[in-house]
Amino acid sequence: MMGGVEATTDLTGFTLNKGLTSGNYLTNATGLAVSPFYEVEAGTTIDFKLHNGTWESYNKAIFCRTNANAGATLQSTITTSHEQKTAPAETHYCRFAIRIADADDCYAKDVTNNKYLWKGKNV
Repeated sequence: MMGGVEATTDLTGFTLNKGLTSGNYLTNATGLAVSPFYEVEAGTTIDFKLHNGTWESYNKAIFCRTNANAGATLQSTITTSHEQKTAPAETHYCRFAIRIADADDCYAKDVTNNKYLWKGKNV
C-alpha cells in the first residue's frame, strides 16, 4: 500500500517490495514489485507502462540473455508513462519492476506480436 492506494490487480508471481538493479538483481524498494521472467525473442519490441507518472529509480525493464540468471543484455529505467524497448540480440527473457500503487493501469505489451506479457485490471 502506498499513499492510501492499493492495487487490486493480481500480482501472483511478482516479488513484492523489490526493485531491479542494472545488473538484474533484486534490491529492497518499498512499494515496487518485480515481475516473473517472460520469454521474448531478440528483436521483439515491448511497450512498457510501469507507473502513472511518478517513477522510481528502480522502475526498470530488463532483457536477459540465454537464461534468467545470465545477466542483462539491456536495462533501461522507465521514466515516462509509455516507453518502447526492443530486445537486443541473444535475448530470451524479459522482466520489469512496477509501482504497486499503479499496477491496475500498468502493462508490458509485445507490440511485435500484438499480445500482452502482463497487464493490470484496467488495461
